[in-house]
Amino acid sequence: KSTFLHTLLSDVFVTKHPDDVEVWLVDFKMMEFSRYIDSVPPHVRYIVLDESPELVYDLIDRLYDVLHKRQAIFKKNGWTSLKDAQEAGKYMPALLVVIDEFSVMSKIVANSTSLGMDSSFKLQELLAKGGGTGF
Repeated sequence: KSTFLHTLLSDVFVTKHPDDVEVWLVDFKMMEFSRYIDSVPPHVRYIVLDESPELVYDLIDRLYDVLHKRQAIFKKNGWTSLKDAQEAGKYMPALLVVIDEFSVMSKIVANSTSLGMDSSFKLQELLAKGGGTGF
């Protein structure tokens, strides 16, 4: 898995312009993506190297906000894909969100429901609708 993730990221860093792809890295073991801390590639917008629930909720909230802003823009302009936006001249990078150890995140999100938070709903919506808006 590690080799695949780094190969995928290296390919994005080499073949895509930073204006075209924004990378968000999440690493709950704090080992896999720590190599990108010292020399952050220009594509990388966020690196989360912690499993604190607050950071997970913040990440989900940020992604959810981006999703809803994009959905509103798409609806207003009649777009159905990121390609439509780009062809219309709207700057909107694809978002590549890489989460190492997603099971840790899902456990934290499951606990949020018992706290009366809506992180579970937001994550479900991100997973269901994100692809249509360039996630």
